[in-house]
Amino acid sequence: MPTEYFEQRERALLGPRYAQLYAAPQQTAERGVTVSALRTTPEQFAQRADFPLKPSPFCKAAFVVHQPDFKPGRHPYHHAGVFYSQEPSASSAAPLLGVQPGMRVLDLCAAPGGKTILLAGHNNTFFNDLQHTEAGATVTITTHYGVYTYEVTGTEILDYQDETAYDFTRTDENLILYTCYPFDALGFTPNRFFVYAKYLSGPVLDANS
Repeated sequence: MPTEYFEQRERALLGPRYAQLYAAPQQTAERGVTVSALRTTPEQFAQRADFPLKPSPFCKAAFVVHQPDFKPGRHPYHHAGVFYSQEPSASSAAPLLGVQPGMRVLDLCAAPGGKTILLAGHNNTFFNDLQHTEAGATVTITTHYGVYTYEVTGTEILDYQDETAYDFTRTDENLILYTCYPFDALGFTPNRFFVYAKYLSGPVLDANS
Protein backbone atom coordinates (compact mmCIF):
# COMPACT_ATOMS: atom_id res chain seq x y z
CA MET A 1 0.00 0.00 0.00
CA PRO A 2 1.51 3.39 -0.98
CA THR A 3 2.49 5.49 2.01
CA GLU A 4 0.55 8.49 0.70
CA TYR A 5 -2.67 6.47 0.41
CA PHE A 6 -2.22 4.95 3.86
CA GLU A 7 -1.68 8.34 5.48
CA GLN A 8 -4.65 9.83 3.65
CA ARG A 9 -6.88 6.98 4.77
CA GLU A 10 -5.72 7.21 8.37
CA ARG A 11 -6.30 10.96 8.48
CA ALA A 12 -9.83 10.43 7.18
CA LEU A 13 -10.54 7.73 9.78
CA LEU A 14 -8.98 9.46 12.78
CA GLY A 15 -9.72 13.09 12.04
CA PRO A 16 -8.21 15.44 14.64
CA ARG A 17 -6.82 12.47 16.59
CA TYR A 18 -4.39 11.59 13.78
CA ALA A 19 -1.61 13.97 14.86
CA GLN A 20 -1.90 12.94 18.50
CA LEU A 21 -1.83 9.24 17.70
CA TYR A 22 1.15 9.36 15.37
CA ALA A 23 3.14 11.55 17.75
CA ALA A 24 2.69 9.06 20.59
CA PRO A 25 5.52 6.65 19.62
CA GLN A 26 8.03 9.49 20.00
CA GLN A 27 6.83 10.27 23.52
CA THR A 28 8.09 8.68 26.74
CA ALA A 29 5.91 5.71 27.66
CA GLU A 30 3.86 5.94 30.83
CA ARG A 31 4.53 3.37 33.53
CA GLY A 32 1.56 1.67 35.10
CA VAL A 33 0.34 -1.11 37.38
CA THR A 34 -2.98 -2.92 37.58
CA VAL A 35 -4.26 -4.32 40.87
CA SER A 36 -5.35 -7.95 41.23
CA ALA A 37 -8.86 -8.13 42.68
CA LEU A 38 -7.91 -11.50 44.20
CA ARG A 39 -5.41 -9.78 46.50
CA THR A 40 -6.75 -6.34 47.41
CA THR A 41 -8.91 -3.43 46.32
CA PRO A 42 -7.70 -0.37 44.39
CA GLU A 43 -8.52 1.80 47.41
CA GLN A 44 -6.46 -0.32 49.80
CA PHE A 45 -3.62 -0.52 47.31
CA ALA A 46 -3.52 3.26 46.86
CA GLN A 47 -3.29 3.74 50.64
CA ARG A 48 -0.47 1.24 51.12
CA ALA A 49 1.64 1.74 48.00
CA ASP A 50 5.12 3.06 48.78
CA PHE A 51 5.64 4.68 45.38
CA PRO A 52 3.93 7.70 43.75
CA LEU A 53 0.84 6.86 41.71
CA LYS A 54 -2.41 8.33 40.47
CA PRO A 55 -5.62 6.65 39.26
CA SER A 56 -5.60 5.63 35.63
CA PRO A 57 -8.25 7.19 33.36
CA PHE A 58 -8.67 3.83 31.61
CA CYS A 59 -9.51 1.39 34.40
CA LYS A 60 -10.62 1.65 38.03
CA ALA A 61 -8.13 -1.03 39.08
CA ALA A 62 -5.15 0.58 37.32
CA PHE A 63 -2.72 3.30 38.29
CA VAL A 64 -0.16 5.46 36.52
CA VAL A 65 3.26 5.52 38.18
CA HIS A 66 5.29 8.71 37.80
CA GLN A 67 8.65 7.41 38.91
CA PRO A 68 11.18 6.86 36.07
CA ASP A 69 13.33 4.40 38.04
CA PHE A 70 10.38 2.33 39.32
CA LYS A 71 10.97 -1.38 38.70
CA PRO A 72 7.65 -3.18 39.26
CA GLY A 73 9.09 -6.66 38.74
CA ARG A 74 11.36 -6.22 41.76
CA HIS A 75 8.70 -4.97 44.14
CA PRO A 76 7.48 -7.39 46.86
CA TYR A 77 3.84 -6.57 45.99
CA HIS A 78 4.49 -7.84 42.46
CA HIS A 79 5.95 -11.09 43.76
CA ALA A 80 2.93 -11.47 46.05
CA GLY A 81 0.56 -11.08 43.11
CA VAL A 82 -0.93 -7.81 44.39
CA PHE A 83 -0.30 -6.01 41.09
CA TYR A 84 1.21 -6.59 37.68
CA SER A 85 3.01 -4.19 35.40
CA GLN A 86 0.83 -2.91 32.58
CA GLU A 87 1.01 0.10 30.27
CA PRO A 88 -1.95 2.27 31.40
CA SER A 89 -3.93 2.28 28.16
CA ALA A 90 -3.63 -1.52 27.88
CA SER A 91 -6.02 -1.84 30.82
CA SER A 92 -8.82 -0.18 28.85
CA ALA A 93 -9.81 -3.39 27.01
CA ALA A 94 -11.40 -5.26 29.93
CA PRO A 95 -13.72 -2.42 31.07
CA LEU A 96 -14.94 -1.98 27.49
CA LEU A 97 -16.10 -5.61 27.42
CA GLY A 98 -18.89 -4.83 29.86
CA VAL A 99 -18.29 -7.97 31.91
CA GLN A 100 -21.12 -8.77 34.33
CA PRO A 101 -21.20 -11.01 37.45
CA GLY A 102 -21.29 -14.65 36.42
CA MET A 103 -19.40 -14.11 33.16
CA ARG A 104 -15.93 -15.54 32.60
CA VAL A 105 -13.21 -13.85 30.55
CA LEU A 106 -10.32 -15.78 29.04
CA ASP A 107 -7.16 -13.68 28.73
CA LEU A 108 -5.21 -14.90 25.72
CA CYS A 109 -2.83 -11.95 25.62
CA ALA A 110 -0.05 -13.57 27.63
CA ALA A 111 3.30 -14.24 26.00
CA PRO A 112 6.64 -15.47 27.35
CA GLY A 113 7.74 -12.96 29.96
CA GLY A 114 4.24 -12.56 31.41
CA LYS A 115 2.00 -14.97 33.32
CA THR A 116 0.32 -18.23 32.23
CA ILE A 117 1.29 -19.09 28.66
CA LEU A 118 -0.97 -21.62 26.94
CA LEU A 119 0.28 -23.03 23.64
CA ALA A 120 -1.61 -25.54 21.49
CA GLY A 121 -0.47 -27.58 18.50
CA HIS A 122 -1.66 -30.50 16.37
CA ASN A 123 -1.04 -33.95 17.83
CA ASN A 124 0.11 -35.42 14.52
CA THR A 125 2.49 -32.62 13.54
CA PHE A 126 4.02 -29.90 15.72
CA PHE A 127 3.22 -31.42 19.12
CA ASN A 128 3.52 -35.11 18.30
CA ASP A 129 6.73 -35.35 20.33
CA LEU A 130 4.91 -34.28 23.49
CA GLN A 131 4.04 -37.93 24.05
CA HIS A 132 7.68 -38.52 25.00
CA THR A 133 7.81 -35.67 27.52
CA GLU A 134 9.15 -36.43 30.99
CA ALA A 135 9.36 -34.36 34.15
CA GLY A 136 12.63 -32.46 34.32
CA ALA A 137 12.88 -31.91 30.59
CA THR A 138 13.44 -28.34 29.45
CA VAL A 139 11.40 -26.35 26.96
CA THR A 140 12.97 -23.42 25.13
CA ILE A 141 10.95 -20.69 23.42
CA THR A 142 12.74 -18.14 21.28
CA THR A 143 11.08 -14.78 20.65
CA HIS A 144 12.31 -11.58 19.04
CA TYR A 145 12.82 -10.11 22.51
CA GLY A 146 14.57 -12.99 24.24
CA VAL A 147 15.00 -16.71 24.87
CA TYR A 148 12.89 -18.41 27.56
CA THR A 149 13.55 -21.70 29.32
CA TYR A 150 11.00 -23.75 31.26
CA GLU A 151 11.26 -27.04 33.16
CA VAL A 152 8.55 -29.67 32.79
CA THR A 153 6.89 -30.49 36.11
CA GLY A 154 4.34 -33.02 34.90
CA THR A 155 1.77 -34.14 32.32
CA GLU A 156 -1.93 -34.96 32.43
CA ILE A 157 -4.64 -36.37 30.16
CA LEU A 158 -7.92 -34.50 30.70
CA ASP A 159 -11.23 -33.83 29.03
CA TYR A 160 -11.21 -30.80 26.74
CA GLN A 161 -13.90 -29.18 28.90
CA ASP A 162 -12.08 -29.76 32.19
CA GLU A 163 -11.44 -26.28 33.59
CA THR A 164 -9.10 -27.62 36.26
CA ALA A 165 -6.53 -28.13 33.51
CA TYR A 166 -5.38 -24.54 33.81
CA ASP A 167 -5.48 -21.62 36.21
CA PHE A 168 -5.47 -18.24 34.51
CA THR A 169 -5.64 -16.40 37.83
CA ARG A 170 -1.99 -17.25 38.53
CA THR A 171 0.33 -14.28 38.51
CA ASP A 172 3.59 -16.23 38.27
CA GLU A 173 4.92 -17.16 34.86
CA ASN A 174 4.25 -20.76 33.84
CA LEU A 175 3.90 -22.67 30.58
CA ILE A 176 1.20 -25.10 29.46
CA LEU A 177 1.47 -27.05 26.22
CA TYR A 178 -1.49 -29.08 25.04
CA THR A 179 -2.67 -31.15 22.12
CA CYS A 180 -5.36 -33.67 21.21
CA TYR A 181 -5.11 -37.17 22.66
CA PRO A 182 -4.47 -39.95 21.77
CA PHE A 183 -1.59 -38.94 19.55
CA ASP A 184 -2.61 -41.18 16.67
CA ALA A 185 -6.19 -39.89 16.63
CA LEU A 186 -7.53 -38.18 13.53
CA GLY A 187 -10.50 -35.83 13.76
CA PHE A 188 -12.24 -34.78 16.95
CA THR A 189 -11.29 -36.38 20.25
CA PRO A 190 -12.59 -35.28 23.67
CA ASN A 191 -9.28 -35.72 25.47
CA ARG A 192 -6.30 -33.41 25.65
CA PHE A 193 -2.70 -34.06 26.64
CA PHE A 194 -1.29 -31.30 28.88
CA VAL A 195 2.34 -30.57 29.65
CA TYR A 196 3.03 -28.26 32.59
CA ALA A 197 6.30 -26.40 33.01
CA LYS A 198 7.73 -23.82 35.40
CA TYR A 199 9.71 -20.74 34.46
CA LEU A 200 13.50 -21.00 34.73
CA SER A 201 14.94 -18.06 32.85
CA GLY A 202 14.21 -15.33 30.30
CA PRO A 203 13.57 -11.58 30.31
CA VAL A 204 10.34 -10.10 31.60
CA LEU A 205 8.14 -8.25 29.10
CA ASP A 206 8.77 -4.94 30.79
CA ALA A 207 12.48 -4.39 30.23
CA ASN A 208 12.57 -1.87 33.08
CA SER A 209 11.19 -4.31 35.64
